[in-house]
Amino acid sequence: MSKGFTLMEILAVMLVIALIASFALPALRSVRSEAYYHRAKTAGIKLAEAIRSYYRDSKGFLPVTGEINGDTVAGQTYTCDRSKLSGVPGQGTSVSIEQLFACGYLSTKDFAGLPYKFSSGLSSASDYNGALVRGTGQDSDRAGRYKGKTFIIARNMAITEPFSD
Repeated sequence: MSKGFTLMEILAVMLVIALIASFALPALRSVRSEAYYHRAKTAGIKLAEAIRSYYRDSKGFLPVTGEINGDTVAGQTYTCDRSKLSGVPGQGTSVSIEQLFACGYLSTKDFAGLPYKFSSGLSSASDYNGALVRGTGQDSDRAGRYKGKTFIIARNMAITEPFSD
């Protein structure tokens, strides 16, 4: 009697492994998209807190323009413009969200690699009572079921769960 496995036994084991893998991979993709979503919500909360801190430090001058794309924010270098912290609202131009990174309110590592686009959701100082941050899923492979869905973080830090734009 030989000591080893027959070809049929090896094929049967390979079939079972392939079957288990076919069930596990979609679940793994779903878990990844959930992890990206929760990481994006955390990054959005950090952005909202940074906007609030900047608002206090600048005595009312909000960073109201621009977007942050998680896939491209890593490796960027920004220059802090301390003149925007003068505390004189309405000096002409709005402040870009990138100033939050440049002046140390945010770290790019919190946003790097996220398949989400973040924006301040503000168009004027009066909008400060509404949404502070909007996050929208971008990449269908990594954002999964959250692609095209937006979450909103309000001034009171309440999060409105995903909805389609």
